[in-house]
Amino acid sequence: FVICGLLYMGTGAFLAEARPQFAAARLLGMFFMFIGFFMVTNPIQRGLATALLVNLQRVTSGVCILLTPALLLHTFHYFPKERPELLRRRWIRIVGYALAPVTMLASIPLPTIGDLIIISVYMLYVLFVPFLFRKEAAPDYRLMNRAVRWTSLVVGALSITFGALIPQLDEGGIPLLGYLVVVLLCIPA
Repeated sequence: FVICGLLYMGTGAFLAEARPQFAAARLLGMFFMFIGFFMVTNPIQRGLATALLVNLQRVTSGVCILLTPALLLHTFHYFPKERPELLRRRWIRIVGYALAPVTMLASIPLPTIGDLIIISVYMLYVLFVPFLFRKEAAPDYRLMNRAVRWTSLVVGALSITFGALIPQLDEGGIPLLGYLVVVLLCIPA
């Protein structure tokens, strides 16, 4: 998981540095950097000697994982092709970024299931808004987006399949979570 996170961070840095003149490359690079940072720092809980470092790790990981949906929504404005119909509506981006701290603050007092509900509502907003304005999208955007959508669906289905099968296959005492890394490595491609 950590190695995959490092690869995500490397992919994000490459995208942002290779084409800094394109907003889509910068936003997608930040998206991969934040996801990669979360994947690198979240599973490792050892070696932190003070409570300050533990809290700093939790806060930075939380901020990264809660800003990724807003970055994803912002990336949808430019990738795979710029969408003027979304760019005209500034409120979409403002609400997306405003929901990140609201989600974080709302999830603190709730139990785990409430946490998941709040984050799910946030993700539904991020995925529903571009869908809502899809009729205004240019025809060439629809063509390009079809390939991106099918790739995302296949990788998502494989990830869910691995996530569901690994607990059943892990009865022999051999940790099989490492095989999920193969699927996660396919996502940036």
